[in-house]
Order: sequence, then C-alpha cells, then structure tokens
Amino acid sequence: MVTETPHDALAENSTVLVCPTPQGGHIEHAADLAIAISLGGGESTTLLTRAGAKSYLPPGVDSYLCVNELIPPLVSKDRRFVGLRILLNLVVEHCRIRSFLSKNPNLRTLVLEEARYPFPGLLKWGTSIDRICLIKHNAVEHAQTTTSVTDRFRNWIAQSCLRRVDMVAVHGYRQLVSVRGMTPSPVKAFTLPGASYLPRLRGAGTQSSRAEDASVQDAFLCVGEIRPNKGVERAIAAAKLSTCRLIVAGEGIDPSYVSFLREAAGTSDEIEIRPHFLSPAEFDFLLGSSRAVVLSYIHFEAQSGVLARAMALGAEVLASDLPSLREQAGDYPFISFFPPASADALAELMTASSLHRRESHTGKSPGSSELLTAGTHAWEEMALGLRNGW
Repeated sequence: MVTETPHDALAENSTVLVCPTPQGGHIEHAADLAIAISLGGGESTTLLTRAGAKSYLPPGVDSYLCVNELIPPLVSKDRRFVGLRILLNLVVEHCRIRSFLSKNPNLRTLVLEEARYPFPGLLKWGTSIDRICLIKHNAVEHAQTTTSVTDRFRNWIAQSCLRRVDMVAVHGYRQLVSVRGMTPSPVKAFTLPGASYLPRLRGAGTQSSRAEDASVQDAFLCVGEIRPNKGVERAIAAAKLSTCRLIVAGEGIDPSYVSFLREAAGTSDEIEIRPHFLSPAEFDFLLGSSRAVVLSYIHFEAQSGVLARAMALGAEVLASDLPSLREQAGDYPFISFFPPASADALAELMTASSLHRRESHTGKSPGSSELLTAGTHAWEEMALGLRNGW
C-alpha cells in the first residue's frame, strides 16, 4: 500500500518527481516515467504531488514508486488577491519540497513535471541533488495570452524556471528548436509515448452497456480538454455537413467556449457534448471504441497526448494539417490530414471514413491494455536519458 510519508532512507541514486497536478495527463506522464526509471535501473522513485493523486492512480503503482501528497492544496478560485495567493503558495511548496529533499541524503535527480518553481536552485540547495530536469510539455502555451498581471506573473514563473534548471526534456524536434532559444540549459527531445504502464495496473476498464458501445462506435470523437485552440467548432460544422455523429468529451476549461459550442451544435441529435473530466478508463474506452478520432486544432505547437494514445491503440485519426502533428504522426498509416480552416475538407474525410469502418490494425480489441502496454520503450528511453544526464 502507498504510504502517507516517504521511506526514511531512499535507495542510493534515487529520483524524485514533482507533479503539482494530481489528476489528468501530467500525473499519468509522471507516474509512467517514474515506473520506467524504477524498472530500468532498480532505483527508488518518489512522486511528490497534491491530494487526490493516490485515488486517481491505479493501486498497483505502489509496487514501483512512493506517492507522497505533501504539496498543499491550491487556493480557492476567488479572484481577489490572486497574485498574492500564488506567491504564498509557491513559498509553502518550495519549503515542503526542499524539506523532503534535505531529509533524504541518497537523492540524485529531481524531475519537475511542470515549470512551476521560479527558483529551482532553492529546491536542491543543501541537498544531495545533482541535477534538476524540467519536462517542458508546451513550448508555446495552449491558452491565448492576456495582459493581466496574474497571467504575466505566471508566465514569468514558467520562464524563470525554464532558464534556471540544469536540463530540459521536450517532446518533438520542433519544440526542441523552440526551447533551445529560451534557455541556456541543455535540451533533449523525446517522442511523446502513447503506451502506458498504467492500464495494466488499473485492470479492467469501464463496463459499458451495449447501447453505449454502439453509440460510441458509430461516432467521431473530439476528446480531451475543451479549449478554443482545439477548433472544436470546425468539427461540429463538419459533422453537420456530413450528417455524421460526433461526440465532444472532456473537461470544459473555458465555460464560455463550451456555451459557444452548444450554440454551434444547435438542436442536432447527432452532436453530443460531454463537458466533464474523463476518468482514465473512460478516456481510453472512448478513444479505442470510436469510429475515428478528430484533432481539429486551429493552432498547436506541441505533441498531442490524444494522438499518441490513439496511435498506440491503432485508431483512425483525422487531423489538422499542422507541422507539429505531421512530425508526431511520422509514418503512422491510419491518419488523414485536412486544412485547419476547412470544415468542408474534414466533412469529406468523415463521410469517406463512415463508409468503411476499419478494425484496429493490431488485431486487439479497442482500448485493450495489451495495446497500451506493448510499446513502453519510449518511456525507457526517457528514463535512460535522465539517468545519464544527456
């Protein structure tokens, strides 16, 4: 069972990962990387995070890493004195993380899953940490920039962290080029893994009714956080033009954008919007069971977790013709591209796809844990890079 506190004496050359977000893609990325480090070098790994991570991650992770929820909860979303509360939170988080690190003399590497700490050197000061590595997921943030003091403060925090860590890991060559211009630290690019150790540890996925199975299998899918840069309105317009069924599922980051999408969908019975956070099992079920995954991005400079997982599942993908997605897809045979601004072109692809449903090229059932755990070599490559310090 995962303990409330870390082991008093961690193994020599231990690695600590810090992920302040307790649910979703970042904590799964951190857990997969921690497992790869543990399996590859026999090192002890600890994941520092907030409350909620233990219940979100599968119980089986405790065989490979220690999950410690020592980072305090975020402040409320009250808009008053936001900047001051962010600053106070950072001070408390720095103190708690450094206190943990200072009590364990066998630590070697600290991995930050998010660029949240503006002075990372303070975290390792007086400890045995040799190097701090930042995982920079997005060279260009998804959200549109604003001129508010709070947003500028958050941007300064991220840039300060990026400039002061010892090394940086990114996903994709395009991000490598961008990030090298932002930091004096060495930067290395890794493929964003689509496979995962977690489904096997999680066990059986969600049990869905036959009606739900049929509903999803007949639908095209926009999945993941619902935010403006994803261009979901293009997918809705294309679904209307092609008279195809479309499911939009994921957490609604911007309520006004979700309302805009509902208005765009109108009274159509073929378009369903599910603006709620998806459990890992629900996410994988939808991704593996739908007719095709639609990535209708308007702009996107990173690598897509949805695309990575879809390729691991052997799913059909219809994607905006953007350089970052082209790079990530590589020679994947079951992807078709369309001009980002063209709902007509996407509608044509949806119509063609609906005429001939293709089974997964892997021969496994959609969403099978065998598929998601078959290609974990990308995690092994990242773990090896961290151990060697590139």
